[in-house]
Amino acid sequence: MCSLRSLGRAFWWFQKTEVIPINLLGLSKESLIGLTAAMGQPAYRAAQLMDWLYSKGTPDLQAMTDLPRSLRENLISGGYTVELPQENTRFQAPDGTVKFLFTLSDGQQVETVYIPEGPRHTICLSTQVGCGMGCLICATGRTGLVRNLQAGEIIGQVLKVQKLVSVRITNVVIMGQGEPLANYEATVTALNLCGADHGMGIAARHLALSTCGLPGGIVRLAEEGRQWRLTVSLHAACNELRDKLMPINRRYPLQVLKKACADYCNISGRRITFAYVLISGVNDRAAEARAVAGFCEGLSAHINLIPWNMVPGVDLAPPGGEKVALFRQWLEDAGVNATIRRPRGAEFNAACGQLRADLLEAGK
Repeated sequence: MCSLRSLGRAFWWFQKTEVIPINLLGLSKESLIGLTAAMGQPAYRAAQLMDWLYSKGTPDLQAMTDLPRSLRENLISGGYTVELPQENTRFQAPDGTVKFLFTLSDGQQVETVYIPEGPRHTICLSTQVGCGMGCLICATGRTGLVRNLQAGEIIGQVLKVQKLVSVRITNVVIMGQGEPLANYEATVTALNLCGADHGMGIAARHLALSTCGLPGGIVRLAEEGRQWRLTVSLHAACNELRDKLMPINRRYPLQVLKKACADYCNISGRRITFAYVLISGVNDRAAEARAVAGFCEGLSAHINLIPWNMVPGVDLAPPGGEKVALFRQWLEDAGVNATIRRPRGAEFNAACGQLRADLLEAGK
């Protein structure tokens, strides 16, 4: 039998125990239904909660006035919060592109880019702190992988940018720091919430992710019926050169990658976009164009050509505009559709391949 003294000590310990905050952002609708049910509430409360979190973008639980006071108080006493990343600093280009440096709850930092273009308001999200893929042409890959982001930290970037720029985000691309298919569950959960009716309600055709080419994740997207747009970073269509530019190719060479891409197209009925960064004297010659055309044979594919964006410490250069146009012509002559992508934010290291939070010394 416990003594009154031991009960008193246990109560004192309980009172002193710190409640670990749990971020409601990133919890799936199913998880929220289970959570509210455990608090004695009907299932529709989860949809109401999601509307407050994502449609209204409200971080204050007490302000969610159509939720019962008992539910709000139970959430707060249970340690549930709505935690957004904190803005550290930002850089803005004349064309309106903005790069944000965000600080997460553990002090780690990620970069997020907002790209306005007419009626479209696009956000480029990060899915990891750093990246473990080690691609030569990517600044993030030079930092190594620190950790995966949680789903709430991924979608939290969208909600935070909406507040900071006072516009509704219409397009989401997972093309920032990190390899999204190496953080599959959190990335998929975040994109699901971006597209959910009681989430942000963004149409699937306006959601996209980019991968360096993890075959298992590519096929899994198709098998699970994900309707988002998929971009695969190619950058070379011969194994020897791609091994140098993208170390992941040593584990999954081009023939393995192509099989996964073919399976994706066959299962999903969707087209794949291949990103191809053009580097002067490295992968911009006629022979490389023929190799790309050969790789694309039999695939429903489109090529996005991206002139190399300079990365400090990497001794590479972009080809001139005429050479970029010529490479595109070579591809189209071979029957491959190709587009030259206009860079946005290159003047402050916010363009493709340039994101690397530890370069923003002024923001630390």
